[in-house]
Amino acid sequence: MKISCIDIGGTYIKSGVLEDGVLTDVEETPTDGGGGARAMLSRVAQLVRQTPGVERVGVSTAGEVDA
Repeated sequence: MKISCIDIGGTYIKSGVLEDGVLTDVEETPTDGGGGARAMLSRVAQLVRQTPGVERVGVSTAGEVDA
């Protein structure tokens, strides 16, 4: 099973793909704090979509999330 892992930090959004206990495709992109929530969610969605076959998504972030 492929799991897209996303860590939303104040400075960077870090992402990777976990499959069979192995983390691959690790990427780090600057967090666009000035772009607001919509821009950040758009970037996260783009990171998830770039890996075909993802079955699950895990997201971590410091602070509150209004889901």
